[in-house]
Amino acid sequence: MNTLLNSLFNNLNDLSPRDLMIKQKSCVSDTGDVYMAEVELAGFAKKDISIQVIDGVVELSAKNKDRSQKFKLHLN
Repeated sequence: MNTLLNSLFNNLNDLSPRDLMIKQKSCVSDTGDVYMAEVELAGFAKKDISIQVIDGVVELSAKNKDRSQKFKLHLN
């Protein structure tokens, strides 16, 4: 049993912070004229969120005093 637990924790050390992130619920749909995106950002207020579209990439950033997150969606 100890060998199994040690193996598990050693494997966790190999994971990057990105691998350990909890995935947020999101949905993207193309209506033909526009893209609609819904992203669950618990703990952030509307004023904490910014959206940019540059060269076919939508970048959504959320930042407050406790943490920050960034998401990218490639449209092309």
